[in-house]
Amino acid sequence: MTWFNAMFAAEFKRMFSYRVDFWLQFFVSVAVELMVSYFLWEALFASTATPGVVPGHAPEIGGYTFQMMLLYVVFAAFGGRIVRGNERMIIASDIYDGGLTKYLLYPVSYLMVNFSRALAYNSVTIIQMGMGLLLLFAFYGLPPEYNFSFENMLMGTSACLVASAFYFVMYVIIDYIAFWVDTIWSLSVMFRFIAQFLSGLFIPLEMFPPAVRRAVYQTPFPYIGSEPIKMFLGRSSWSQWAHTNLTIILWTIPLFFLMQLVWRRGLKNYTGVGI
Repeated sequence: MTWFNAMFAAEFKRMFSYRVDFWLQFFVSVAVELMVSYFLWEALFASTATPGVVPGHAPEIGGYTFQMMLLYVVFAAFGGRIVRGNERMIIASDIYDGGLTKYLLYPVSYLMVNFSRALAYNSVTIIQMGMGLLLLFAFYGLPPEYNFSFENMLMGTSACLVASAFYFVMYVIIDYIAFWVDTIWSLSVMFRFIAQFLSGLFIPLEMFPPAVRRAVYQTPFPYIGSEPIKMFLGRSSWSQWAHTNLTIILWTIPLFFLMQLVWRRGLKNYTGVGI
């Protein structure tokens, strides 16, 4: 698939076209997210601490100390970006402005074109994560209870990549709804919020009530957020890694066929004139 490699390379290079803006936007957004989380969790841990105890040494909340909670937030920020990939509603834009027509004329798969874009974005995000973690660990060190290992990084990163396939299929299905409706922005935002909340990217699922947590684990969302983060933190095993990936794959397969069905139905409604 020479054209797939070419599309991947072109998208990879495009993301570095404006280097300063690209890296600045990434690090500023991550820094703001981490700062907000820091002050939020500091206040929560301080409210549970006994008199005379420093917030950083406050009792555990949901099985996490203050330092480990901050590390959880760090991996949630980076891992979440790998899972979500590029959420620019490119497919919906192509449907709305008629840009899809040229891809229908090309001897390539439109789905694989977009998958190559997503894969390029994920590759760059992994590079960013490596650099970001290196800087954080160099300047702030590691929590004493955290044992860093490349094995954990491999488990977490690979689980995020598998989860990104599920998220990609879900987002493509939502974008395909553009064949019938004038705007899907609100639907995309709603899905993103629900996915991040139920996957534990906002707060650890350990803080959910037991009954709610059991219900959430009946969905695929914990396996695209909470479980990969646990792998990064060294709180998982290879058997759990296999279970997480198998669960996501089993959810992705039927969604893939649903996506193909929506695509075929949507093409019948596509005029190619744009809006």
